[in-house]
Amino acid sequence: MKEFQKEIERFSKRVINTSKENLRQQNKRVTSSLYNSIKSQSKFSKNSFELSFSLGGYGEFVDKGVKGANPNGSPRWRQKAPDSPFKFKSSKSSINTSGLDRWMKIKGIKPRNIKGKKPISQKSLRYLIGRSIHGQGIKPSLFFTKAFEKEYKNLSGELINKFGLMAVDEFMNFSLKP
Repeated sequence: MKEFQKEIERFSKRVINTSKENLRQQNKRVTSSLYNSIKSQSKFSKNSFELSFSLGGYGEFVDKGVKGANPNGSPRWRQKAPDSPFKFKSSKSSINTSGLDRWMKIKGIKPRNIKGKKPISQKSLRYLIGRSIHGQGIKPSLFFTKAFEKEYKNLSGELINKFGLMAVDEFMNFSLKP
């Protein structure tokens, strides 16, 4: 049982490390809060085990994406995450722009003067970006899902044979459900 426990713990560490690497490669690491929030917890008993992953407060939204509100079924709002289990509220009053100032500063996004036109304000630019995100949604990054699936395929055949293939498949299906 000790070897089984060690293998599960190695598996969870590989999933976490691969998830973090995926975030780095996708430039999703705007701040370190998501990166540092990826953790796992395991519990073992005589006949069973439990393995869970935590992605912090918003990691699941980044991984699976968020459906846009698509007001009035407008064709101008192309959905970035049509299959996501998460969705923005449909009312325009629910557009939240509170976190966009910091994000815009980190990304270097600021209003510009265009020759012959009145410059747009920071507040207006923030609202327009927020409205676009609200309408189109957030594209899924699958940083965790791909890491989990990759490392699951790499689990040793001996471990799968000892524990039983059916139980591991059920575990994977349960773990990946929203």
